[in-house]
Amino acid sequence: MNYNSSDEVFREEILKLNNKPSFSDFDTFIIQDMGIDVGEYPISIEHRREAFRIFRRETRRENLASFSTMKRWFGIGKASRPSRTQVGNICLALGADVKRAETYLTIGLGQTSFIYNSLREIIWLYCLENTITCDGYDRILRKLVDLWTDRVEFVLEDHSSRIKEEFNLYKKASEDDFVRWLYQNRIFFNEYNEKIMNVLYRYRKTINEQIKKSAMERLEQLLRETDFDKWLKQRKSKSDRYSLIKRYVHSVREGKRNVSEDEAKNILELSKIAYSKKEKLSYVYSEVFPTKNAEKYIHGGKKMSMKRLSDIYNMPELRRKELDIRQICLLLAKLDENSSCPAWFEKWYQSFSGEEKNMLQKFEISSNLPAGVAYRRLKEFQKEHHRRCIRINRNDILPLLHYVSQHNYMNRIDKNRKEYDDVRSKNDFVRLAKRVLKECGMENVSDQFGFDRFFLACYQPTDMYSFSDGLDVL
Repeated sequence: MNYNSSDEVFREEILKLNNKPSFSDFDTFIIQDMGIDVGEYPISIEHRREAFRIFRRETRRENLASFSTMKRWFGIGKASRPSRTQVGNICLALGADVKRAETYLTIGLGQTSFIYNSLREIIWLYCLENTITCDGYDRILRKLVDLWTDRVEFVLEDHSSRIKEEFNLYKKASEDDFVRWLYQNRIFFNEYNEKIMNVLYRYRKTINEQIKKSAMERLEQLLRETDFDKWLKQRKSKSDRYSLIKRYVHSVREGKRNVSEDEAKNILELSKIAYSKKEKLSYVYSEVFPTKNAEKYIHGGKKMSMKRLSDIYNMPELRRKELDIRQICLLLAKLDENSSCPAWFEKWYQSFSGEEKNMLQKFEISSNLPAGVAYRRLKEFQKEHHRRCIRINRNDILPLLHYVSQHNYMNRIDKNRKEYDDVRSKNDFVRLAKRVLKECGMENVSDQFGFDRFFLACYQPTDMYSFSDGLDVL
């Protein structure tokens, strides 16, 4: 499972991926959605321009973003993906139905389907169901804002299923009735996706367990190569094994044992991992996402960093704070420019501490500002905070599943003393990914996605390669 320069078949398979169109790139998706057969990859500039002309015609030349930004959605000049909000506007301008709009989310963006506990997306769904344009969307949103006169605490739980059921009763209601239903249930629209977070927590735990198990095996092997057992028998200590290992390493460093400094260092590092009582995200990042090549995602996939991974796992709290900031801005905008901020504003401000409090102070936000000044500064802070509120996509989840699947397979064949089988190992990964992605409301594994082809190419007839092996090729 270790790539080296002699593995030419694997190398060629990985490098060939860059010569195929991929739905991991939004431009490929939208060009094909405009009815253009892209043919061979790379997509010609003529095909890109023709698709853009069709898009402009079908959206009645509506300015959904700057002209240069819209061109980038088609890979003209540079390539970029629209945000989830922009995708909503694209679908409304195209007059798309719900099914077509869903493909923009799950295939075009590689994200989950509609978020029913998001106010913005439930309004978007209502507009899709009733063929309402972007202007109509803005009108409904303004009606909701007009009703919103007090600050509320959003619930912490995921009520998506209940909201989806109730939406089916209100999706053909009048705009006013629909808005009243939204307002009455606004505390439940917290954008928390319990299913995705449960998947992330589950596989963080699994990967940590696998890392600890592997570290324990290597640790015990190293200890057997030393006089640790003999040293241990000479002591009648009731201390736990980890404490005894640390004492042993200390005696090594005092020159009392015939063990090198490097061996002692390895023993100590492995024991820290093996006996760790916490699930550490840093272990997941260093094991699954190799530091050297972690940002080499292919075909427009999001770059991975320790900060991004940390934000992904902190998303419920980050999202809750974003919604609260959005709500506070909405309420401050309704106040007189020079009036004092409400009493709850000071309470909200005092709820921040540490790094977050420093961020507020960076934007010169304090509890005693006039409402107008507080609003403008908070809007700037909101932009900064929003950058951390990323939408989790299938490219964030698949590397975790690939790692777990491969390690489960290797443990199984080692236990049963079986030979490596590329078909079975690949099928294990596909079955796991299919089940988990369905749970997350995301598109299944398919060779339409360049990122999926990347993982599938790691299963070669003679050997199985890891995510990091593939990135080393690139």
